[in-house]
Amino acid sequence: MGLESFTYITSLNSSNPVGASDTVAEGDDHIRGLKTVLLASFPSISGAVTLTHTQINDAAQLAAANAFTAANTFDGSVSILGGNSLVIKDSTNVDDVTVSHDGTDLNIVGTTTTDINITGITAIAAGTVDADFDAITATSYGGITEANLVDKTASETISGATWDFQALTAVTFGGIASANLLDKSATETVSGNWTFSGTLNSKDPDDFAEESVALSATNTDAAQPGFKGAPINTQNGNYTLVLADAGKIIRKASGGAGETITIPANASVAFPTGTIIEIQNDGGGDLSIAITSDTLEQWATGSTGTRTLSDNNKAVIEKVSSTAWKYGSTDQ
Repeated sequence: MGLESFTYITSLNSSNPVGASDTVAEGDDHIRGLKTVLLASFPSISGAVTLTHTQINDAAQLAAANAFTAANTFDGSVSILGGNSLVIKDSTNVDDVTVSHDGTDLNIVGTTTTDINITGITAIAAGTVDADFDAITATSYGGITEANLVDKTASETISGATWDFQALTAVTFGGIASANLLDKSATETVSGNWTFSGTLNSKDPDDFAEESVALSATNTDAAQPGFKGAPINTQNGNYTLVLADAGKIIRKASGGAGETITIPANASVAFPTGTIIEIQNDGGGDLSIAITSDTLEQWATGSTGTRTLSDNNKAVIEKVSSTAWKYGSTDQ
């Protein structure tokens, strides 16, 4: 009689029932036995199994060799234990990308012919980005060191390959065409009003007696010191000359007597040798013209020191050397 002991699939005997020696009455025993085997062998299956035989075979290969030959979806977490790596292969079964963890860092390594593309990330929360970008080198980014890509307070040095600054426009940079900022062999055209202060191109500041002068200004403008006009600077109290007063008229228009106009020392204000300044006194009283540590000498008498300019008179002072001025007036 071909009736086996039914437990799991491995207990089934494909030769049973034997045939002529088995009775029809034992048919129900065989049917109950098959049900017992199926329920015992697949106790957790409560619905339809939709995997193909290839996918089931892949699952078996995972258990045996941790390798997949078809697309697979995991509904839960995947653990890689014991220092093992997750290796993604190409269509020819050649390694493309390896993901591993060395106990400190997560390492993603591609081959020399493989690009690693990360897309779909819209935001990275603060504090989640490690400042150690080992794969970024100064050579790759035109001289900017990897630390400066993270720490924006560091100084960036740009060198190496050509950089293309498309956002630079001629309007923003006072008439210099954006192309000329890239191609230094091109001719730059400077337009608009430019203000220069301090030392220009390592030249002596004496070369620039007047600051904030538009490059397009001409000597026909009476507001500019020069051959065609002498701008008036009205000062009704005590006043110390500044570099911008070179070539101007310093006028006292009110206040009576007792005010002083002071010529500063060359060490503090370096007027160019040859500077001429006119001083007019219409203030209703005497005006003193003093000098700090340099020499002020009267043309006619050779007297030095503080000079007195009477009301309704004018004087001219001229710098004749680095520390010496000459003085002449209508009331001397």
